[in-house]
Amino acid sequence: MDTFLMQDWITVAGATSGSVIQAAPTWLDLAPYQDVVIWLEVAEVAQTLEFQTAPARDNRLFLPIARSQATGTTRLVLQVGDSPTLSNAPAQIARWLRWVASGGASNWTMTFRVTVMANRQGRG
Repeated sequence: MDTFLMQDWITVAGATSGSVIQAAPTWLDLAPYQDVVIWLEVAEVAQTLEFQTAPARDNRLFLPIARSQATGTTRLVLQVGDSPTLSNAPAQIARWLRWVASGGASNWTMTFRVTVMANRQGRG
């Protein structure tokens, strides 16, 4: 498994029902990988953090693969992929992985860090 710091500690904020999308230059390229474990650490009250994947760098192609609605200080592990060992995997990983933070009925703030462990194709 290879490990990537997908997002170092960051605080994002938004207005009612708004969202913040990870900057395109920092999307994680997972072309040689078949599945991932996403380690999410949340240090401040959170709204929703969704992880999305797409085969190309086109906003219209991104689909959700995992979502966290964690609040307060927490650590959450999300397993995603097509490996037979990941029985709870909701979808296959495409080439690009990004996060999208979004709020609810009021202004919101979220502080978090994301680490990704990825399995190369051909390894179980």
